[in-house]
Amino acid sequence: TPGAKLWHVADNGATKGPYTQADLALMAASGAIGAETYLWTPGGPDWRRGRDITELADIFSAPPPPPAG
Repeated sequence: TPGAKLWHVADNGATKGPYTQADLALMAASGAIGAETYLWTPGGPDWRRGRDITELADIFSAPPPPPAG
């Protein structure tokens, strides 16, 4: 989406991204990132945990899907 925020993810001292919010939702659903993962968006405040970012609350507060099988 044009103008959509892009997010960067801190991963073991490395910065990954940019990702869209939809990317983050998929990553959270798969367990690749979680509420304690640090995220940053250009023009935003400094790095913050996913659980502390209001606009991403839905991604990190949703219960995980049931295990496959």
